[in-house]
Amino acid sequence: MALLKNRAEAAERLLILLAEYITDDVELFAIPRGGVPIAYVIAKAIGKQIEVVMVKKIGHPAHPEYAIGAVTLQTEIITIQEGIPASYIQSQIKSIRKKLEERYTYFMGNMEPNAIRGKTVIIVDDGIATGNSMLAAIQLIRSEGPKKIIVAAPIIPPDTMQKLQLDADEVVYLYAPEPFLSVGRHYDEFRQLTDQQVKLQLSEAYSYANE
Repeated sequence: MALLKNRAEAAERLLILLAEYITDDVELFAIPRGGVPIAYVIAKAIGKQIEVVMVKKIGHPAHPEYAIGAVTLQTEIITIQEGIPASYIQSQIKSIRKKLEERYTYFMGNMEPNAIRGKTVIIVDDGIATGNSMLAAIQLIRSEGPKKIIVAAPIIPPDTMQKLQLDADEVVYLYAPEPFLSVGRHYDEFRQLTDQQVKLQLSEAYSYANE
């Protein structure tokens, strides 16, 4: 039996745990696509807009589904380098970053991001597996000088949670299942989202926050 019904239920339960961190100086970030519907529920409840953190894994040259690192718009984390040509890694970083820039422009459009220096930042995803993408997101956001970074996700495996606790100020979660199968296996309903759905939720949250 799955631990969670869907992302909406997960978000409502996560919101309760996040209550102590939600103040006037909090800013809300999400990793698309799956993190956005979680953040959307939270954003509507607290009257905040959602900023996206664009991050994508680098696949192994022989096994693309196996991540050797992750890339954001300005940073990258490489966890495995042995036996992998440096030229491959650099070409992947360049190619992935270009795609991330295009997607960021599509998602955010004319929406202005808020300054986060000195503020508390909550980074949301619908689940975390290896943690590489979230670690890259933390690194990127940390470079902008926030007061505190809170990672929030419904599902995190125990070893990943411990890894994230070294980089984030707090890790808020609902379940740390062991064995961990995959994020989607712990939801009854885990539909794939379209970019259009993500963009709509970001736009709506922005409108609520700036009325």
